[in-house]
Amino acid sequence: MPVTRSDIVLRVSNDAANRQTANSFVTYEEMVDLVKFRVDRQLWDERSEDEQVRAMVAAYEDVVRLPFSRRFGRSQSMDNEWVELFGEPAMGECPLEDPEFVWSVRKCQAIQTLYILGGTQVRDMAREGVLGTRAVAGRNTETFFAGYRGPVCVEAIEVIARHLNLMPSMRRFL
Repeated sequence: MPVTRSDIVLRVSNDAANRQTANSFVTYEEMVDLVKFRVDRQLWDERSEDEQVRAMVAAYEDVVRLPFSRRFGRSQSMDNEWVELFGEPAMGECPLEDPEFVWSVRKCQAIQTLYILGGTQVRDMAREGVLGTRAVAGRNTETFFAGYRGPVCVEAIEVIARHLNLMPSMRRFL
């Protein structure tokens, strides 16, 4: 059965009813605006509305499983400087009251949607999170992975990384 843009239910809050029925952080029209100036836009334009909406929903399902945090660092150079904004989110909750998070998660979903549609993001080692490989004589090649490994592409993770809890934070003891 074909899916249309009217089937998109926007995630606007963390209440149980909205969490269970929502299937997107972004409307269809906003998605068109978000992909407008990307180099891989033709992937969006070549697809039918049914394929576009299905990719949007699949991207939402990938993104919503990320480990969101309501803490973010003031400085990239000092891991122990954290600001508590709204308290820690419960499992499956997103800090939707933060406008910066909402903007980031919409861009993240747009990037992941294009990735699902077969984006121009080359699946090379850096994009897949591989730090490097080493071939040892007489043995199989060893691969070293870095950080997050999951369904969301690295480019989308980079957009929303500030709002994720991908590693334990260091605490300052006084």
